[in-house]
Amino acid sequence: MIMNKIKVAFCVSSFRIGGAEQVVVNLFKELSKDLFDIKIFVLEGQAFSKLEDEIKILNLDVVYLNKKEGLCLKTIWKLYQALKKFRPNIIHAHLGGVLYSLLYAYLNKVTIIQTVHTDPFYEYKKLKRIILKFMYRQKVIIPVGVSTEISNKIKKLYNLSFLPYVIHNGINFALYKRPIHRTSISTIGHIGRLEEVKNHWMIISVFSMLVKKYPNLHLYLVGSGSKEEEIKQQIKDNCLENKVTLLGQIDNVPIVLQAIDLFFMPSYYEGLPLALIEAMASGCVIVASSVGGIKDIIKDDINGYLVDNPYDCEKFFSQINYLINHNERVLEISKQNIIDAKKYSIEQMGMAYQSLYLDVLSSR
Repeated sequence: MIMNKIKVAFCVSSFRIGGAEQVVVNLFKELSKDLFDIKIFVLEGQAFSKLEDEIKILNLDVVYLNKKEGLCLKTIWKLYQALKKFRPNIIHAHLGGVLYSLLYAYLNKVTIIQTVHTDPFYEYKKLKRIILKFMYRQKVIIPVGVSTEISNKIKKLYNLSFLPYVIHNGINFALYKRPIHRTSISTIGHIGRLEEVKNHWMIISVFSMLVKKYPNLHLYLVGSGSKEEEIKQQIKDNCLENKVTLLGQIDNVPIVLQAIDLFFMPSYYEGLPLALIEAMASGCVIVASSVGGIKDIIKDDINGYLVDNPYDCEKFFSQINYLINHNERVLEISKQNIIDAKKYSIEQMGMAYQSLYLDVLSSR
């Protein structure tokens, strides 16, 4: 007897380069092709990114809805019609995809699995929160946090009687098979969107203090975004043009991470950043703010250093300064991070979501 495949509709905002978008593509690679029939619905238009190139290689069916900026009722209806034609057993929504797929799910009694990629306190406001709270309690939407911290925050924010599922993001370890054991700190780096949340102001401020004491230090920044000109101006104002390299958006992240000894992430808030796991897998030492899922994977003074206040310039400086002067700790942490990063693989993530899909269907 041949069983029908389980139809899973993925609803995402776009495939512009970003951690959440990379997680979705990683998941596509791991879901069983024998068990699942996948179709992807993208609210916006083509981004012409390397992520879309990866999807083409996987030969998956993608529908672009070409939504304009802001709320678009027309797109809700277009997605409804597209989903009606596909008739999914499950909808897996990411970022803005959850609210746009809600009409179809509610009217057709299809469960939405929503992966919450960031701090829920910053994701939605007012009316959207009211809608989500109702749908969580009705079990129309099953929320999944990418870290324990995120799941706890979902429970608290929406006053839920249950703790949402936790499924950690995963990376492809085949790309990081030659990690380097760091023995000293000569380079500092960061990979992330050039946006307010990533706190590049702090990165450059701390680096400008460090380079006065250690003139051979160099800083690498990877990413693009709306704060690029402000960041360039801050670099210029601090006379760091020869000490800071802005690499823009790149495809060869594993190669760049090999050149970085210390990964610095002073974000204001986070989900479970892929870049951090990638840095760990590469043997980088971590100094980061104690926010979101960072606390799930970095244990202070064991496999990195955490700072409670992302505005505390002196504390960040102190932690990095300590590492520069303690090579034995650098080596210990580097070795530990290579081991710890293996807990966050795309294989484990794929198996967890497959199990969740099957559990949701069997419980209906």
